[in-house]
Amino acid sequence: MTRSACVFLCVVLVACGSRSPLDEPEPNGNSSGGAPGASGSSARPGGNAGRPLTRNEGGFGATTNGNGSKAQSGGVQGSGDGVQGSGDGVQGSGGTRASGGASTDAGAGLTAGTRGVTSDAAAQTDASTDPCQPNPCGRPAASTGMLCELPRFEAIEPLAPDPPGGELQATAISRDGNVVVGFHGGGTHDEAFRWSSGTGLVELGALQTTDTNVQAHATNRDGSVIVGISQTFAVGAPIRAFRWTAQSGMEGLGLPTASALVDALGVSADGSVVVGSWSDEQTSPVAFRWTRATGRVSIGAGYAIAPSADGSVIVGFITGQGSFRWTIALGETLMTPSPPYRTARATNGDGSIIVGQSDSYHAFRWSEQTGFAALDEPQGAASSGATGVSEDGSVIVGTSSGSETWATVWDGAGTPRFVRDVAREAGIDVTGWTFQNAVGVSADGKVIAGNGISPRKVYEAWIVRIP
Repeated sequence: MTRSACVFLCVVLVACGSRSPLDEPEPNGNSSGGAPGASGSSARPGGNAGRPLTRNEGGFGATTNGNGSKAQSGGVQGSGDGVQGSGDGVQGSGGTRASGGASTDAGAGLTAGTRGVTSDAAAQTDASTDPCQPNPCGRPAASTGMLCELPRFEAIEPLAPDPPGGELQATAISRDGNVVVGFHGGGTHDEAFRWSSGTGLVELGALQTTDTNVQAHATNRDGSVIVGISQTFAVGAPIRAFRWTAQSGMEGLGLPTASALVDALGVSADGSVVVGSWSDEQTSPVAFRWTRATGRVSIGAGYAIAPSADGSVIVGFITGQGSFRWTIALGETLMTPSPPYRTARATNGDGSIIVGQSDSYHAFRWSEQTGFAALDEPQGAASSGATGVSEDGSVIVGTSSGSETWATVWDGAGTPRFVRDVAREAGIDVTGWTFQNAVGVSADGKVIAGNGISPRKVYEAWIVRIP
C-alpha cells in the first residue's frame, strides 16, 4: 500500500489526518537582538574572549573541521517543557481551534524552502485517542501508525548540498516530537532551520542582512517558537539572540553592551520565557531570563540552559562551580554536591528532574527525591553526557564515547543502550547510519533526534520514532 493510500485510508476511516495549526502570540515589535558568541560550533569570529556558551559547546566527543572545534555531540539541551498539549486548544491561523490539546505543528503554512509542502498534516496525535491505531497500513516497522504516514526513521538533510566540509546539525526537538531545529552550512556561513515531517527543512533567515552565522538552539513545546543566535562574521562583532515565530519572523532580544555576546539557549513551553547567557570583554557570563514584559533580566552568574514548562524553574551551570537551579522564590542556588556535577543540560516540565554531565565526564540524573545519581555507560564506552529527558524521567538521551561516539538512551532504571540498537530491535531500518549523539527526546520518550554520519558520508541529523 502506498503512502498516499495509507493517508487516504485514515482520512476515510475517521478523518484522523485533520488538525489546526497553532497561532503564535504576536511580538510587539523588534528590538536590536543579542546573542552570545558561538562555541566552537557557532561563532567563529576570533578574539571574542569570555564569550558565552552556545548550545553545542562542550558537547561530548567533539571533532574538528578546519574552522575550529565543532562539538558534534548534542551540547546543551533545550527547554524541558514536557507539555504534550494544553487542554484548552489554541486559536488556529485558519480560525479553527485545536481540540483537546492535541499536538499540532504551528509551522504549517510555511512556504520558503519547504520542498513544496505547505502544511504539517503528518504530525501525530495522542496514541490513546488515535482512531488509526492499530496501524491499518500494516507497516509497523516502517511507519508509526500515528495518522498512518509518519515513518519510524527520517534523515534531516539540507535543501541543497552544503559546501565541502559543511554539515547539518540538529540542536533540539520539540516536546511533542514533531519539530527539529538546528543549523547547517560550513566555513563562515551557517543557516538556522526548522524541520518537520510535513514541511521538510525551512530556513529561518537572519536578524540582519549581513548576518552569516545563524543558529537555532532551542524550541518550545510544539516548535512554534525557536530561539538562537544571529551574527555577522567579523572580529569583535556582537552576537545577538533571537526569538522566531512563523508569523513575525525573527526579533532580537537586545544587546546589553555594544560588544556583547548574547545567546538564547532555552525557551518555555508556550514560548513566552527565553533563557540564556551573555558576556563581553569585561563581563563574565551572566545568566538571563527574558519575557516581553520584563525584557532581559539577570538571574545570576553562568549559563541558563533550560527552563521548566512555565519558566518558573531554570537550570544551568557556572563554570568552575557546578550546576544551578533557579526558582522565582529562591533565585539561583548551586545544587549540592554541585562541583562533581558541573553541567546541567536539561530538565523536565516541572523542573523536578535534571540531567547533564559530571566533572569526570559521566552522565547524571538529579531529582528532588534522590539527589544526584551517576548513569552507567554502555559496554565499550568510557565517558558520557546526558542532553535530554522525558517528562517522567524514564527516558534520558545523550552521548557516550570510547573508541567511537554513540547516541545513547537510558531507561528508568538507568540502563544504557545505543539508540542504534534500540531502533534495530524495533524493526527500524537505519542501514548506513552512524548515530553519534542524541540532542533531545519528546515528552513521552518515544521520539529521539540527533546527529551522525549519514550513508552519504556527511554529518547530518536524524529523527527516530520508537514504538
